Amino acid sequence: MSMTPAAIENFLRSIPKENVLELERQLMSLEDSREKYALIHYRPHAKQAIFDKLFQSHIETFMFGGNGSGKTIHGAKTTACYLLGEDPSGTTSNDLYPKPERMHTGRKIFTQGYFGCTRIDKGIKIIKQDLIPLLPEGFITKKPSINDPTLETKLGTGLTIMSYKADDEQWQSDSLDFVWFDEQPPYAKYKEALSRILRRKGRVWCTMTPIYAKSAWTYWEIVRNKRGNPNCSYVTVDIMDNDYLDDEIKQNYITSYKGTKEEQARLHGKHTLMMGVIHADQWKPDKHVIEPFELNDPIVREEFELVRVMDLHPRNPNVCQWFLVRRAPKPVIYQIKELSMKGVHIKLFGENVKRITEEIGMIPKVTIIDTPDARDENQLGTSLRMELAKIKENGKSMSGIPANRSIMSGIMRFGEYLEQDRFMIFKDSVDKASNVEEDTVFSIESYRWDEWKGSNADEKEPKEKPIGEDDHWVRNCHYLCLWMPALKEDLDNNTLKGVDNNAVCRYDSPIRNYQMC
Repeated sequence: MSMTPAAIENFLRSIPKENVLELERQLMSLEDSREKYALIHYRPHAKQAIFDKLFQSHIETFMFGGNGSGKTIHGAKTTACYLLGEDPSGTTSNDLYPKPERMHTGRKIFTQGYFGCTRIDKGIKIIKQDLIPLLPEGFITKKPSINDPTLETKLGTGLTIMSYKADDEQWQSDSLDFVWFDEQPPYAKYKEALSRILRRKGRVWCTMTPIYAKSAWTYWEIVRNKRGNPNCSYVTVDIMDNDYLDDEIKQNYITSYKGTKEEQARLHGKHTLMMGVIHADQWKPDKHVIEPFELNDPIVREEFELVRVMDLHPRNPNVCQWFLVRRAPKPVIYQIKELSMKGVHIKLFGENVKRITEEIGMIPKVTIIDTPDARDENQLGTSLRMELAKIKENGKSMSGIPANRSIMSGIMRFGEYLEQDRFMIFKDSVDKASNVEEDTVFSIESYRWDEWKGSNADEKEPKEKPIGEDDHWVRNCHYLCLWMPALKEDLDNNTLKGVDNNAVCRYDSPIRNYQMC
């Protein structure tokens, strides 16, 4: 119940003078402690509290937040607790944080961590602005600088600022207790850091706005959790979740980004399926990834042909995808199987291709093969196609026709098939022999336009060239679609007499729900 000004005045008059002086002293002491040791009075908002709860039970925790959501200050708060070896605010359990000085594998160690960021100078600014004010006066014995980006404390604990631009080798360390990432790190550096904290049963956390992501790995590995990793978790924080942010400031942010392509990321902390993803507007996982149907169905055997598409490399993964296709009267494609093998001889890869084809039980109508330049093949000391031809199937050498490598034509044709729901992928189609984490779905969702670099990048016209990274699978889809007829031409063909182009299904089949028409 609130008190009126008059009630407050009467209350103060009723207090003995010596008690009023003591109350004033305590209030001044409280205010002084807020300035000198802000962490004691730190209180998370609701979404930050959810992060803390997840953090207690997961090794990897992400906070995807928009501008002004409080993600960075909370990352700093968690770092402060590690450096102190406790949480003075009492909002998380002290059991989470190792003692600053302790014995480990027979030797004395001190708590050590990394702070990963895009640039050292930016990292120093964040440390000075958000971390240091949370720590007690006199606690820090050495502040970071450009030439020596390390922070040391009187307890012996320390923090090293690491740049994402540094070589992967520079991220290597004997062992760490924690790593805090500000914005999404390169995947290789994230995995390197993760391997370092596991030795001490440590933790990693990342506070980021998805707009800055340069690849789709956080979306796929953390949000979608492709591998079913029980150790990772995340929380999404909206700008409106920050109770401590002034309403006027919130409104300014909303006015700035409402209705723009950055709205979801900057205001709501949500991935927009990665800005710049080429097939983002066409690819719908809920529509295009389906439960497998029976391949031995007589209608399947009668109406569909099997096509294989391979992308062969001496160093990158060798990839093969199997598709059931119908070219007329209404083209449709189903990817039913895929195989990806890295670091193995082409013979072993080819033998697995033969095995899977035999398991499917259909002879391929055609095999489309893409290989690197002859110069690259010679570096391996052999021709990939010649090695593949040594494998016999159905009495013939394994061979195929060259792929149509037109990038823009492939993008456009594949986009047409996705837009009209004429391309589907069987769920769990990855073969057991695959030894890489990436697959077709990942490749489609991370296939991005290349971007200009430098201070004047925003002034240049967008590049019409994709980033050639993890693209083997989606490029195979392009090759197949370029071999297939163009949908618009087919659907507008008035010579298809007797076929209702608007019919839900042409065939009375138990698999008609998979658009076999």
